[in-house]
Amino acid sequence: MNAISGGYQQGVEPVQMRQMMQQRAQENFRDADADGNKALSRSEAIDVMIEKGIDAENFSKIFKKVDSDKNGEISIEENMQAQVRRRQAMLSEHLESKTESQSTLPSELEALRAHQAHKAQIHVYREQMINRGTQDSFLSDTPQVDAKEVSHIETTV
Repeated sequence: MNAISGGYQQGVEPVQMRQMMQQRAQENFRDADADGNKALSRSEAIDVMIEKGIDAENFSKIFKKVDSDKNGEISIEENMQAQVRRRQAMLSEHLESKTESQSTLPSELEALRAHQAHKAQIHVYREQMINRGTQDSFLSDTPQVDAKEVSHIETTV
């Protein structure tokens, strides 16, 4: 019933990490199985929960969820399945929170791209103004702007 704590260890492949976690969970389960019958009774499980600081109400909910065959005991298989479901739920929550935090990213990227495009347009316009009349015929309709003024506009944007 003990949850496996600890994080990712450098140099350990995910498959190895999963095997280490399963082995540790089995060891924790055997330690909690006081009578050695390969199942945790409510009294054995409550000892583990008390160590973890879980109150009686939450203990009952957890025990009912983990005891999937409803025989009043938690087998090692039920314990392992519960841990897998718990890790999957935690991963889903993590991915959802990551997705939510990234939802503002596209608008920020759009603003940055728009700013960069605007700066590029100013740069092109500045170059055109400096080379006025030599390359682009459409500039003849453009109001007279001095290069210092364009530089000032560029630095304020």
